[in-house]
Amino acid sequence: MFHNYLIIAWRNIQKNKLFSLINILGLALGMAACLLILEYVVFETSYDTFHTEGNRVYRVVVQSPEDETYVATASAPLGPLLKSRFPEIASVARFLYTSGVVRIAQAQAVYNEEKFAYVDEDFFQVFSYPLLTPQFPGLLSEPNTIVISQTYAKKYFGSEKAVGKTLTFYDQFGEHTCTVSAVLQDVPINSHLQFHALLSISTLNTTSQFWAKLSNWSWTSFYTYVQLTKEASPQLLADKFPGLIKQVGADEKSKLALQRMTGIHLYSNLPAEAGTNGNSKLVYFLTTIALFILLIAWVNYINLSTTRALDRAKEVGIRKVSGSSRPQLIGQFLLEALLLNLLAIVLAVTFVQLCQPLFNTLTGKPLSIALLHTHTLWLFLLLLFIVGAFLAGAYPAFILSSFKPAQVLKGSYSKNLRGASLRKALVVIQFAASVTILTGTFTIYSQLMYMRNKELGINLSQLLIIKAPSVQGDEKEFVKNVGVYKNEMKRYPAVSQVTASQSIPGRGYNWYSTGFRQQTRKADPTRKYNVFYVNSDFFEAYQIQLLAGRTFSSASPTDGENKEVIVNEIALKQLGFATPGEAINQPIYNGDTREGRIIGVVKAYHHESLKTTLEALIVFRSEWANYFTLRINSNEQAVQQIAATIANAKKQYQALFPGNPFEYFFLDDYFDQKYQADRQFGQVFGLFALLAIIVACLGLFGLASFTITQRTKEIGIRKVLGASEKGILLLLSKDFIKLVLIANLVAWPLTYLGMQQWLQNYPYRIELNAWLFILPALLILLLASLTISIQTIKTAKSNPVSSLRTE
Repeated sequence: MFHNYLIIAWRNIQKNKLFSLINILGLALGMAACLLILEYVVFETSYDTFHTEGNRVYRVVVQSPEDETYVATASAPLGPLLKSRFPEIASVARFLYTSGVVRIAQAQAVYNEEKFAYVDEDFFQVFSYPLLTPQFPGLLSEPNTIVISQTYAKKYFGSEKAVGKTLTFYDQFGEHTCTVSAVLQDVPINSHLQFHALLSISTLNTTSQFWAKLSNWSWTSFYTYVQLTKEASPQLLADKFPGLIKQVGADEKSKLALQRMTGIHLYSNLPAEAGTNGNSKLVYFLTTIALFILLIAWVNYINLSTTRALDRAKEVGIRKVSGSSRPQLIGQFLLEALLLNLLAIVLAVTFVQLCQPLFNTLTGKPLSIALLHTHTLWLFLLLLFIVGAFLAGAYPAFILSSFKPAQVLKGSYSKNLRGASLRKALVVIQFAASVTILTGTFTIYSQLMYMRNKELGINLSQLLIIKAPSVQGDEKEFVKNVGVYKNEMKRYPAVSQVTASQSIPGRGYNWYSTGFRQQTRKADPTRKYNVFYVNSDFFEAYQIQLLAGRTFSSASPTDGENKEVIVNEIALKQLGFATPGEAINQPIYNGDTREGRIIGVVKAYHHESLKTTLEALIVFRSEWANYFTLRINSNEQAVQQIAATIANAKKQYQALFPGNPFEYFFLDDYFDQKYQADRQFGQVFGLFALLAIIVACLGLFGLASFTITQRTKEIGIRKVLGASEKGILLLLSKDFIKLVLIANLVAWPLTYLGMQQWLQNYPYRIELNAWLFILPALLILLLASLTISIQTIKTAKSNPVSSLRTE
């Protein structure tokens, strides 16, 4: 019996090819969009879940008295102190990022490296990063031991066994000759901590830097993780922290808190994060979009099912007269829907496989359908299968099968269907969803273009940044060579200006303090001042506007109470000066210490991207260099001339700083990368907006086709009576166009509220104007009109005689 039903269902699907194709394609696109977004959601929620005991690991975050928010890093001695005071803590792991130069003596090779870290010996007890070599007690207990990743082991030692080999690492803490104690697998990308090598934290005990002591409470650059015992309660432990603060004599306004490690990636956005974290709102937002697209596809099913019901009512009547029971008819209609959904799921998985490389490029994530663990994938597909089949088959199965044969065969059934209002409401819903997604896409791209084009207060174009050497040797000799290198580069015609600094825009500051004040005022602990050090020609090279006074002179002092200081206009206001001129030659203090005198005030510029607000800045002069900046002449833009300039820069660099790798980048490209996540979000949003519109237009095409088929005789009569093709086209289109216009009116207030909420994430943002809503509406209206016109023009041009002969 089932076999017979299956054959009948398959024949009905083949008989109604247009209906079947539109439904299969529409639902397949909706399912494919859901699967792609589910991949992204599963990946984003998988961060740090691979750690065996990850549910017991927490990061300790700190709020100092002068800060309003917690900071992701903590003081060096905090971790060991917590372990010694609280038995609830089983292990502690501190993590300190560093960068520098690696020299492999046997290969005579040097490498500039970042994402190295100093860690405690309990690191591999807290975290479950898999090792490729045997783990043994004290793996990172001895000074000058290092664990490197699989990729870097191959990079440094080729096919040779890395364990037992030595390498020399130079960083800000000095020179370390380290022995490789183990090799670990490359860190998974879904780890919020990313690193290539781990050095024993006891190595820092050998440094000559006076401040780099693990007992220094002022050294606040350590990510501190605690692993709790199985019985411990994180809340009860956190409740004990205020008592600890009192015991150690710290300011009682200081606070400690615990962050669940597996929630850091999506739910933490603190200052000094270990990397760029995800956004839980984005995950929820994309999940909503997926449901919108699937809703649009299911609306197509329901719409076309209700429309086709008019054609299939007589079929039901005849089959009932022939002896078919209602359960048999219900089974047949549901079986047809099941077959359609099965074909749609197969096509959806095919689409996902084909689109996977493009989607990975758009998101910047190594996504794969394999991320959806087998049971999760099949459960999700089964849910889509059951829900989709029920929505598609419920109407004909339960409504049509209930009609009496006599009523149906007489043609008096149509008034009982009452499907017109339902179909119109569903069209409004699906196009409202499409308008919402498309308007969101327009808004996202407008905000992105605004951030990329807004004036920053500095000229980033044609700025070549060269990393200063990490292996510096004698301090006086290094400072001398910095000056020589700058003078040598100024000799090249393609280079207009050269400067050096200890930081650059986009790379943060050297330090900050809340203690700065003018002589006659007290410091305000709620006011933060960022500090960094530059050479005398920095402001000229970056073309930063001077508001009062002057910039640095190469002959000015860099030490003592009379050293020169330059502030920006925000620092000027925070210090309490009314005008830039009033601040010139005034002394500036940090606490009780006189730091120097103000010689200039510059206009506030965006030292970071537009995702952060303008902040108070205090700049000191220094001849030290972490970066060189070369401004290339604007008339020297030919590729070969820029290449020649870089080659000359490298030649001089290697002559003055031997043993250091030469690395460079252009600052405008570097700043542009700060908006990469926003750009990827816009691209993903745009992709799903396109899918939503395609699915909606497919449904509209099918609905128009069946509506026009029902009105074929009416069209023929109107043409015989003298109606023009233009008039018929308007007649057939106006009802659909009216529904699309209503959909826009429904979508606009919802979209406005949603986009206003999203824009709150940006301190510098666009204003939502009418065009952001009108343009998507016009585009949707145009696409809907074209979709309808494909069918209506053909019908309007048809021979009225043929139309009148149509049954």
